[in-house]
Amino acid sequence: MDTSGYTCLVYKTTTGQIVADFPLADQPQWTRQINTASQMQVKIRPGDTGVPPRDRLYGLVVPKVFSLAILWDDYVCQAGPILPYSIDDTSSTLLQIGAGDFWSLLGTRLLHNPGWDPTAARITDTSADTSITDNLPNIALTLVRNAVNWTHRPGSALPLDVPDNGDNTGTTIVTRTYPGYDMAYVGERLNELSQESAGPDIDFQPYLVTGSNYIRHRMRVGRASDGHLVQPGNTPVFDYGSSLRALTISGDGKDVSTSAFVKGSGDKNTLMYGYAASTNLIDLGWPASDYVDNNHISASAQDQLDGWAAGDLALYGKAVEQWTGYVTCDVEPRLGSFEPGTFATYSITSHPWLPEGRYSVRIIGLSQGRGTGEVAHILQGKGPF
Repeated sequence: MDTSGYTCLVYKTTTGQIVADFPLADQPQWTRQINTASQMQVKIRPGDTGVPPRDRLYGLVVPKVFSLAILWDDYVCQAGPILPYSIDDTSSTLLQIGAGDFWSLLGTRLLHNPGWDPTAARITDTSADTSITDNLPNIALTLVRNAVNWTHRPGSALPLDVPDNGDNTGTTIVTRTYPGYDMAYVGERLNELSQESAGPDIDFQPYLVTGSNYIRHRMRVGRASDGHLVQPGNTPVFDYGSSLRALTISGDGKDVSTSAFVKGSGDKNTLMYGYAASTNLIDLGWPASDYVDNNHISASAQDQLDGWAAGDLALYGKAVEQWTGYVTCDVEPRLGSFEPGTFATYSITSHPWLPEGRYSVRIIGLSQGRGTGEVAHILQGKGPF
């Protein structure tokens, strides 16, 4: 299959140093989405021109020690540690290599105070606890900065750029406490921050360091009043039937709810919980429907629980359609000129389902398209209510 435009680089996970490239035997599969981990997969054929010899290849496909970066021209689509791999030793002999992203690294790293010393105290000791009073974006930055700067545990450094905390003037200041005894993962707690009402979008943007032989990641955190990432410059515009090759739409109202409950810590009469409700859909003829979130049963901060409930209601308190746009990579706006989290305009004419018009929709993720020279836009839910 034609894989023109795509390359695959191999780099050391802990330093970002590029050590090899893998000629592709098929189009890579990849996804990059804000606020959540994603995966990718490549296929190579041992013995093909440019593929490292067997002994060298075997030494490069080592989970977590080495990582893959998928590039389209100079744009790094996704990058992260090698995880599963398998080889089919038939006549076509394909080696399939799966990889995660930066989220997957944080998803295996416990959240504790960076100064905690496991040789001096147990993780149940208060010296392992982390308490931060700041706005939500700064809390996210601090959690990640701590996770790559352990004082007494080796191996925490990663090729990541974490920006300085921003000014908290005019923002809501909250306290978030993370006991070491929870043994929660950093990625898990970051995802929870993004789910709070106006919680910040979080993205780890992989990039090729100009003029060097290194891959790094850049942490991006939303600072708009609604927590969204903001990209400077003009809004990208995609025209249906031209740069926008296709737009698929599906709808499902099974999770639509008019109220949300979030269970926290405690039991029976001592149970902490968050609650949010709206009559917007009821006024439009929808029956009452409740959503119960069981994903935060260790939380005890009331404002945090209420924030998650408000976030759940924002997600499930409206009827939405799921849109996926298939866009040409090398026609303006080109792949690489915008990042996940960007609002884009989709100009629609002669679509079999949508009325004609210009739709402003947020790109929450990108992935490989259906064929050569195409990228898929994963779009935030859009609907009539």
